[in-house]
Amino acid sequence: MKPKKKTIIAWSLLAALLLVGLLWVRSRPNAASAAAKNPEGEIEGIDLTYLTFNLANEKKLQVQCGESQKGDEDTLRMKKIVATIYRVDKLGEDIRIAAERGRAGNEFNDFFLEGNARISSPRFTLSGRSFDLKSLDLLSSRDAVDIRLSPVSGRAAGGMVYVIQAKLMKLLDFKGVMIRDERPFDFQARLLRVNRKKDWLLMEGNVRVEGARSALRARRVLMQFDQGFAQAQWALATGECLFDTRQAGDDGLRLDKEIAAERIKLLYGEQGRLRLLEVREQATISTSSREGKSRLRSDAVDITLDPETQILSEARMLARGTLASEGRENLRVDCLTLDAAYDPAGELTSVQAKGECRFVTDEFSGVSQSLAYDASRGEIDISGQNSTIDSGRNRFQSSHFRMRTGSKSITSRHGVKATIVPGRKSALLGARPVFVTADAMETSQQDNASRFTGKVNLFQNEVEMHAGELQIDGPGGAITCTGGADLRFRDNGEPLDLKGKNVSFDPDSSRLVVEGEARLEQGANSLAASRIELVFGPDEKLQDVFASGAASFRKQDIEGRCQVLHWQYERQSVIFRDRAEISRRAAGTTRGQELHLDLASNQIIVSGSKD
Repeated sequence: MKPKKKTIIAWSLLAALLLVGLLWVRSRPNAASAAAKNPEGEIEGIDLTYLTFNLANEKKLQVQCGESQKGDEDTLRMKKIVATIYRVDKLGEDIRIAAERGRAGNEFNDFFLEGNARISSPRFTLSGRSFDLKSLDLLSSRDAVDIRLSPVSGRAAGGMVYVIQAKLMKLLDFKGVMIRDERPFDFQARLLRVNRKKDWLLMEGNVRVEGARSALRARRVLMQFDQGFAQAQWALATGECLFDTRQAGDDGLRLDKEIAAERIKLLYGEQGRLRLLEVREQATISTSSREGKSRLRSDAVDITLDPETQILSEARMLARGTLASEGRENLRVDCLTLDAAYDPAGELTSVQAKGECRFVTDEFSGVSQSLAYDASRGEIDISGQNSTIDSGRNRFQSSHFRMRTGSKSITSRHGVKATIVPGRKSALLGARPVFVTADAMETSQQDNASRFTGKVNLFQNEVEMHAGELQIDGPGGAITCTGGADLRFRDNGEPLDLKGKNVSFDPDSSRLVVEGEARLEQGANSLAASRIELVFGPDEKLQDVFASGAASFRKQDIEGRCQVLHWQYERQSVIFRDRAEISRRAAGTTRGQELHLDLASNQIIVSGSKD
C-alpha cells in the first residue's frame, strides 16, 4: 500500500474513536444529579461477607450483611448485620455483633449499629437501640443499654462505654440485679464501672444494694470478685454508708442490725457468705432482738457474723467508743477497746472492755481500767488501780469489784476505800461524807446496806472508828461495828473514846451502844462494863450514859463499882446501883444499894447504905 493511503486510513480511525468518545460523555448522567435522584445510592450487593486480617494473616474480623451500599466519606452502609471480632484477648473470646442496620468505615475498624443492636461474648451481652464502635475497641452508646454480665444484669438508662481490650466498662444510671451466695440483690448506682480483667465492680453515686434480708447504701461501693466473677471476696463502701439486716420473727421480718459509718468493708468467706465487716469512721452499730437492743459507737469496729445465719456473733471495738445495751440488763460502757459477744438470738451475752473504762448501769456508775460483763450470771467485774463505783451518793474505790445486777450488790476482796453520805445529820455523824477503808466490802441496794470487813476504819471530821467489821444501813440508817471496835468522837468539844467487842448506833433513837468489854473514857473519867449505852438529847448532845454488868467508874483517885450505872452526863453526876461501892484512895470505901457521885465536887451521897 502506498504511504499516502496509509496516512489517510490512520487519520480516519482516529477521528472515529474521538466521535465515539464524545457521544459517550454526552450520554453519561451527572454524578451530583444522580445522587440527588437516589440519595440511598445504588445497591452494591446482597448477602455479602467481608473479611479483614491482622499482620500475622489471622482472621481479625468477619462481617456479613443482607445488603450493602457505599456511603459518603469512604463508608459502607449495611443492613441485617452479623459480625464477629476474633480473639480479642488471651482467652480467645470472640465478640459477636448483630444489628438491623449500620455503617462501617476506616477499613472496617469503625462501626455504627442501630436497630435491636446486640454485642455479646461468652461472658457478657449488651443490647440497645444503637452502639458506636471505634477501632474495634471503644464501644459506646448514649441510649439505654441492657446488660448481662456475671454476676450482674440490668439496664444502664444513661448509656455506656466499654474499652474492649482493657475490659473496662462504664454504665450510667444503672439499675439491676446481682447474684451473690445464690441469692438475688437489687442494686442501683448513677455510675457502674466493671473491670473484667481484674474482676471488680465499682458503683458510684447514690448506691443501693438490697436483698431479701439486707440492704447497703453508700456514695461509693467497690466489690472485688475471684476469677470470672464467680464469688465475691470483699466489698468496700465509702461515704454515708448504711448497712442493715433483717431476721424473721413472729410478726414478719424485723430489723436486727443497722450499721452506719463513713467506710464499711465487707469480707466474704470461701462459700461467698458474708463473715466480717470492718466499720470505720463515725461508726454506729445498732442491734435489736426480742429481749432488747444495743448501740455501739466508735471510729473503728470489726463485726463477725455467723456464716450460716448471718446474725451478729461478735463486735470488736478498736478505738475509743461507747456501747449502750438495753434489755435484760441496762449497761453503758465507754472505753478504749471492747469485745462484745452475742448469742444465736442476737442477745448480748458478754462484754470485755479495756482502757479508761467509764460505765453506767441502772444502779451503779464508775471508772476502771477493765470491765467484764457476763449476762448469763448477771455479773460485772471491774478492775484496775483506783477503780471507782458510784452508788447513789456513795462512792467506792478498789483494785477489783464485782457487781451483781440482779441483787444490785457490789463486792470487793481487794482493799476498799469508800465515801458514804449519811443522808442526814445525827448525834454521832454529820451530814457530810463518811470515809471508810477496809480489806473487803459488800453493799446492796436491795438490802439498803453496806458491810465492810477486815481492818475497818471510819472517819468523819472529829469522828474516828476502827473495827473488825462495819455495817452501815442507809442512808441515815443504823451503824453497827463488830469484831472489836474503837470509837472516838467529840461531844460539845469534849473528846470521848469508846471500845468494845461491838458498837452500834441508832440515829432514830439517838442511842449508841457498846457491848462486850465495853469501855468509855472522857477526860479524867473512865467507865468499863459489859454494856455501855450513850443517849443523846434533842440537841444532839450527850445527855446520859448507862452501864450494866460489872460496871466500874474511875475519876482520878475515886473508883466506883456496881451492876447498874447511870451517868447523868449533863448534870455531871454518876448514880451507882445494885451492890454499889465507891472507893477513895486513902479514905476508905462507901457501899450501898444506891450511891451518887458529884463529879464537880467529888461529893458522895449514900442512899440505902449498908455501912
